Amino acid sequence: MRWRIRELLAERKMTLYEFAKRIGYNNVSSVYRRFPEGDEFEGSVSAKFLERICRELGVGVGDVLEYIPDSPTTRHRKR
Repeated sequence: MRWRIRELLAERKMTLYEFAKRIGYNNVSSVYRRFPEGDEFEGSVSAKFLERICRELGVGVGDVLEYIPDSPTTRHRKR
């Protein structure tokens, strides 16, 4: 999985800082960790958090997250 947040923010000419404030993050530095520069999705996220993101950006969950399947060799090593 990967986040598409930075792409969506660029389209809207919105900074990550501004976005963090709009979705209610008081500790803005944690948003930079949540949405890293390479957009790699790590950890877990609640449905409420996704809802806030989607509402603020006016998009659906599929616009916010992109599924990237593992390669067959990666899947094999994880077992």
